[in-house]
Amino acid sequence: MHDHFVVCGFGRIGSVVTRELLQESHDTVVIENNPELLYEEKFIAGIVDDHNSDGVNNFLDRIKDVKDKYRLTDKFLLIASFLRTEITEDIELFKSMKKERDNISHGKEFDEEALPVEDARKLASKYLKNHMLATENTNQ
Repeated sequence: MHDHFVVCGFGRIGSVVTRELLQESHDTVVIENNPELLYEEKFIAGIVDDHNSDGVNNFLDRIKDVKDKYRLTDKFLLIASFLRTEITEDIELFKSMKKERDNISHGKEFDEEALPVEDARKLASKYLKNHMLATENTNQ
Protein backbone atom coordinates (compact mmCIF):
# COMPACT_ATOMS: atom_id res chain seq x y z
CA MET A 1 0.00 0.00 0.00
CA HIS A 2 1.33 3.43 -0.90
CA ASP A 3 0.13 6.99 -1.46
CA HIS A 4 -2.06 7.06 1.63
CA PHE A 5 -2.28 8.80 4.98
CA VAL A 6 -1.96 7.02 8.31
CA VAL A 7 -3.77 8.61 11.26
CA CYS A 8 -2.66 7.36 14.67
CA GLY A 9 -5.51 7.73 17.15
CA PHE A 10 -9.16 8.46 16.51
CA GLY A 11 -9.84 10.79 19.43
CA ARG A 12 -10.83 14.44 19.12
CA ILE A 13 -8.05 15.44 16.72
CA GLY A 14 -7.62 12.16 14.84
CA SER A 15 -11.33 11.90 14.03
CA VAL A 16 -11.40 15.47 12.62
CA VAL A 17 -8.24 14.88 10.56
CA THR A 18 -9.65 11.58 9.25
CA ARG A 19 -12.97 13.14 8.23
CA GLU A 20 -11.19 15.93 6.38
CA LEU A 21 -8.89 13.49 4.57
CA LEU A 22 -11.82 11.30 3.54
CA GLN A 23 -13.85 14.31 2.38
CA GLU A 24 -10.94 15.18 0.09
CA SER A 25 -10.95 11.55 -1.21
CA HIS A 26 -7.55 10.63 0.23
CA ASP A 27 -6.84 6.97 0.98
CA THR A 28 -6.64 6.87 4.76
CA VAL A 29 -5.77 4.24 7.37
CA VAL A 30 -6.66 4.78 11.03
CA ILE A 31 -4.80 3.08 13.86
CA GLU A 32 -6.82 3.09 17.08
CA ASN A 33 -6.59 0.97 20.24
CA ASN A 34 -10.22 1.57 21.22
CA PRO A 35 -12.54 -0.15 18.70
CA GLU A 36 -15.57 1.56 20.29
CA LEU A 37 -14.49 4.91 18.84
CA LEU A 38 -14.40 3.48 15.33
CA TYR A 39 -17.67 1.59 15.80
CA GLU A 40 -19.44 4.75 17.00
CA GLU A 41 -18.17 6.72 14.01
CA LYS A 42 -19.27 4.02 11.56
CA PHE A 43 -22.71 3.73 13.22
CA ILE A 44 -23.28 7.48 13.18
CA ALA A 45 -22.06 7.79 9.57
CA GLY A 46 -24.71 5.24 8.57
CA ILE A 47 -27.42 7.28 10.27
CA VAL A 48 -26.29 10.47 8.53
CA ASP A 49 -26.35 8.68 5.18
CA ASP A 50 -29.92 7.48 5.79
CA HIS A 51 -31.36 10.53 7.61
CA ASN A 52 -29.43 13.60 6.56
CA SER A 53 -31.17 16.65 8.06
CA ASP A 54 -30.13 19.59 10.22
CA GLY A 55 -31.95 18.19 13.26
CA VAL A 56 -30.34 14.76 13.00
CA ASN A 57 -26.92 16.24 12.29
CA ASN A 58 -27.15 18.65 15.27
CA PHE A 59 -28.14 15.79 17.58
CA LEU A 60 -25.30 13.58 16.31
CA ASP A 61 -22.78 16.40 16.68
CA ARG A 62 -23.94 16.95 20.26
CA ILE A 63 -23.58 13.32 21.33
CA LYS A 64 -20.23 12.90 19.53
CA ASP A 65 -18.79 16.05 21.09
CA VAL A 66 -18.79 14.82 24.68
CA LYS A 67 -17.10 11.49 25.34
CA ASP A 68 -17.12 8.96 28.15
CA LYS A 69 -20.07 8.89 30.54
CA TYR A 70 -21.71 12.10 29.35
CA ARG A 71 -24.58 11.82 26.88
CA LEU A 72 -24.72 8.09 27.58
CA THR A 73 -28.52 8.11 27.71
CA ASP A 74 -28.71 10.09 24.45
CA LYS A 75 -26.43 7.56 22.78
CA PHE A 76 -28.53 4.67 24.05
CA LEU A 77 -31.73 6.35 22.81
CA LEU A 78 -30.19 6.83 19.38
CA ILE A 79 -29.01 3.24 19.08
CA ALA A 80 -32.26 1.83 20.49
CA SER A 81 -34.47 3.86 18.18
CA PHE A 82 -32.63 2.63 15.10
CA LEU A 83 -32.44 -1.02 16.13
CA ARG A 84 -35.87 -1.58 17.69
CA THR A 85 -39.39 -0.23 17.48
CA GLU A 86 -40.60 -0.88 21.04
CA ILE A 87 -38.02 0.80 23.29
CA THR A 88 -39.93 2.43 26.16
CA GLU A 89 -39.23 -0.34 28.67
CA ASP A 90 -35.60 -0.59 27.56
CA ILE A 91 -35.12 3.15 28.03
CA GLU A 92 -36.50 3.03 31.56
CA LEU A 93 -34.30 0.02 32.39
CA PHE A 94 -31.25 1.74 30.93
CA LYS A 95 -31.94 4.93 32.91
CA SER A 96 -32.25 2.94 36.15
CA MET A 97 -28.98 1.12 35.46
CA LYS A 98 -27.23 4.38 34.61
CA LYS A 99 -28.52 5.94 37.83
CA GLU A 100 -27.11 3.01 39.81
CA ARG A 101 -23.79 3.36 37.99
CA ASP A 102 -23.71 7.12 38.69
CA ASN A 103 -24.41 6.52 42.38
CA ILE A 104 -21.50 4.08 42.59
CA SER A 105 -19.22 6.47 40.67
CA HIS A 106 -20.03 9.21 43.19
CA GLY A 107 -19.12 6.99 46.13
CA LYS A 108 -22.58 6.11 47.40
CA GLU A 109 -23.04 2.87 49.29
CA PHE A 110 -24.41 -0.05 47.28
CA ASP A 111 -25.33 -3.69 47.72
CA GLU A 112 -23.24 -5.73 45.30
CA GLU A 113 -25.85 -8.50 45.23
CA ALA A 114 -28.53 -6.00 44.13
CA LEU A 115 -26.61 -4.69 41.11
CA PRO A 116 -28.57 -5.15 37.85
CA VAL A 117 -25.87 -7.32 36.24
CA GLU A 118 -28.32 -9.74 34.61
CA ASP A 119 -30.49 -6.87 33.30
CA ALA A 120 -27.41 -5.24 31.78
CA ARG A 121 -26.35 -8.51 30.17
CA LYS A 122 -29.81 -9.09 28.69
CA LEU A 123 -30.08 -5.53 27.38
CA ALA A 124 -26.61 -5.65 25.79
CA SER A 125 -27.37 -9.04 24.26
CA LYS A 126 -30.70 -7.83 22.85
CA TYR A 127 -29.14 -4.83 21.12
CA LEU A 128 -26.10 -6.74 19.91
CA LYS A 129 -28.41 -9.31 18.28
CA ASN A 130 -30.51 -6.54 16.72
CA HIS A 131 -27.40 -4.82 15.41
CA MET A 132 -26.12 -8.08 13.91
CA LEU A 133 -29.48 -8.67 12.22
CA ALA A 134 -29.60 -5.11 10.90
CA THR A 135 -26.04 -5.40 9.59
CA GLU A 136 -26.81 -8.75 7.98
CA ASN A 137 -29.92 -7.32 6.27
CA THR A 138 -27.95 -4.30 5.02
CA ASN A 139 -25.20 -6.48 3.53
CA GLN A 140 -27.62 -8.65 1.53
